[in-house]
Amino acid sequence: MRYTGATWGDSANTLRVGSNTLVDAALRWDLARAAPGLKGFLVAVNASNLLDKE
Repeated sequence: MRYTGATWGDSANTLRVGSNTLVDAALRWDLARAAPGLKGFLVAVNASNLLDKE
């Protein structure tokens, strides 16, 4: 989970960008656990912003 507080969107500080919270997830599997010959190989799945409201 990542939270970003409100920030300014331009160098003149005239455009305010609201805060947001992002939920990410990652899953990784070491293939050597299933077959020792696959030592050093990984399978990974990443997902970002799972609860996107827009």
